[in-house]
Amino acid sequence: MNLIERFPRYTPSDSFVSMMEDGQVLSTKVDRELRYMDLTVRFSEIVRKEKLYRFIDEVKKAYALNRLNIVTKYDAALFSSDYIEDVILETYERGAVSKGFFSDYTLDFSLDKIIIKVPFIQGGIDLLEDGHTNKVISDIIKDEFGINVKVCIQQRDDYEKVHAEYEKSKMNALKQALELQKKVIQKSTKEEKEESLKEMRSEYKKSMSFNADETVKTQVIDNKIKVGAITFDISSREYVTGGIFDIDNIVPISRVENGMHGIVVLGKVFEISEKPIKRGASVAIQIGITDNISSIYIKDIVSASEGRNFIFVQKRRIIRGKVYCKNRYF
Repeated sequence: MNLIERFPRYTPSDSFVSMMEDGQVLSTKVDRELRYMDLTVRFSEIVRKEKLYRFIDEVKKAYALNRLNIVTKYDAALFSSDYIEDVILETYERGAVSKGFFSDYTLDFSLDKIIIKVPFIQGGIDLLEDGHTNKVISDIIKDEFGINVKVCIQQRDDYEKVHAEYEKSKMNALKQALELQKKVIQKSTKEEKEESLKEMRSEYKKSMSFNADETVKTQVIDNKIKVGAITFDISSREYVTGGIFDIDNIVPISRVENGMHGIVVLGKVFEISEKPIKRGASVAIQIGITDNISSIYIKDIVSASEGRNFIFVQKRRIIRGKVYCKNRYF
């Protein structure tokens, strides 16, 4: 049975006809209650993942499926370095790594061993190793071609030069960002605070990221969370003030926008200050945090008793906060 026979209610476009005629269905697993379908299909020619994913989306709509998974099978002789990009797309699809994680890599390829080199710091390489990303890639190749290929992920040779240039540009951008922020953090009354925050949002958009073209990713593996250019270890957490919350729905600082609610941001404190107002009954708190790609100031007016909790927040300390419309918890 080929794919045309397996999906008679689906009318394919011309671009899918030859693929469906070629694809021989080896096995089918269906869950009618959940509307899941898993297929194993053998092809005599390589089907690019982007094309396969488009086909799956169309068939899901035609049959009102909640999930359609197609495991492709090929002859081992069809495997080549040209297919590595498709293997990487499949790692994204399976959720092994965040999309774009391998946007810039070099490849040393042989049928016995594949070395993928990425321009990451050692911490980034460690995250990939902790997530067994190399094994995921090796397993995809074995599943589809029936061959065992060792996969290694290493730091790219030119990393130090690239990293030095990046660090220099990042620090220059950080200085400019801080200068912009300090211009709008002067007012302390409730009315002045609202106006100040309005100005801050307007000016901060111009300096949100150190590199406008940089893809900011978030990756969570056990108690390690990579946000921006910092890997945070949340295995030991210390409550400071506000409400207890789960560390989920994490948003990199450079992706924080007006109107977001219920998000979590993580960062390293680079500045903290407080200013008594209303004859000491309240305190204007200002905390600057960064994930080494973007920075942001958290500003709020709290009671003097609540303000004392912030004494324990020190520079270079890791901080995480859940942000709502008007409340901030740390």
